[in-house]
Amino acid sequence: MINETVNSLWASNAIAEPVTVQLQGSINVDTVIIGAGFTGLRAALLLAEAGQTVVVLEANKIAWGASGRNGGQVNPLPPENTPATIEKHLGSKYLDRIAQTMLGSADELFDIIDKYEIDCQARQNGWLRVDHYSQARQASRATAKAWSEYGIEIQYLEGEQLHYETGSTAFQSATLIPKGGAIHPLSYARGLAKCAIEAGAVIYTHSPAISYTKKKDKWQIATTSGKVSATTVLVCTNGYSDALIPKLAKSIIPLVSIQMASSRLNEDLISSILPNGRTLSDTRRTIVYGRREPDNRILLGSLGRLSQRGDLKAFSELKEEAARMYPVLASVDWEFHWGGHIAVTHDHLPHLHEPEPAIFAGLGYNGRGVAMGNVMGRILAERVLGKSAADSPFPTTRVKTYPFHSFYKLGAKTVMWWMRSKDKREVNRA
Repeated sequence: MINETVNSLWASNAIAEPVTVQLQGSINVDTVIIGAGFTGLRAALLLAEAGQTVVVLEANKIAWGASGRNGGQVNPLPPENTPATIEKHLGSKYLDRIAQTMLGSADELFDIIDKYEIDCQARQNGWLRVDHYSQARQASRATAKAWSEYGIEIQYLEGEQLHYETGSTAFQSATLIPKGGAIHPLSYARGLAKCAIEAGAVIYTHSPAISYTKKKDKWQIATTSGKVSATTVLVCTNGYSDALIPKLAKSIIPLVSIQMASSRLNEDLISSILPNGRTLSDTRRTIVYGRREPDNRILLGSLGRLSQRGDLKAFSELKEEAARMYPVLASVDWEFHWGGHIAVTHDHLPHLHEPEPAIFAGLGYNGRGVAMGNVMGRILAERVLGKSAADSPFPTTRVKTYPFHSFYKLGAKTVMWWMRSKDKREVNRA
């Protein structure tokens, strides 16, 4: 597990966190939600607005997990899948639903921000997905073409136009998705929590759900200092899922994502870097992504690793990459270093489960959680409010463990080493 100290840019300049307390005693509600991240908070807001009594149980603080630790990039395309692979995984019945849901996820998020006037540095200036070496271009453009047939706008960039947009000559081709963007994720989560509270939801922090039982027609969720009785339970723990729901934690692989942010930099130094406010990511297996912040910091992220003590690793490699992409960053001070877990599923798609009647779980955003976490919160709320499983954008499936999950730590380290080595060789051939 990652050490709890989080030296993040987000924690240093986020909007104020709503005042919450630890659950004490026993209460009865319509719905109890486990996890105060994007998914749980969106569901809480919608259910409270619909007139339900709602409690959110959070083991730590609001957005303590991935929702407060991610890179804040709003990317509306799936990370691995094409329409053809989605159809292969789930069949034609769900292809159009999932495609439209995922492609519309960025607009849905920015619409929430506009509707509730959440102060989170939101900007929808487009996402550049750059090809990390020449042979990645063909696959990248084939994927973009397949998704463009579903209506998402995609542009192809190369040469001088790309060099201007990125501010780097390290890349020769890219796709631009105008619907992409960025937010301050911790501010967004705190703003969403404030809205949920104002709508009538109650959020209890430092109140981990440790067990559940069924008593007559109610689920009893026990914490370390209290108990909640509810008709419906929503489990919104994603990459921080534990043993509460059998098999759930073993249905995903919690990979490590790291980010770093520079000190405030002089405009003259970085004026050419992403001048139109785009976000950037590349096509590597270990993906490098980043952007400029409103206060002239540069933020970069990638897949990382953990030491045996739980310390985040791979920042040195990320700094080397920063200097390769942007030589002016070779000597800057990287003031903030942080990270967290992302949840990866075997099919690289989000999963919606009903492990027991009236207990729903949504997780597995595969690095697209800023947008898809909010979408899943809506989908879960709709199920609670009566939408049938047959009408949901995602199929409701049984919880299935990730193949060979017990060996994932050793396997993940080996696979990460292989991916990083192969990426480096390809970049050197670019």
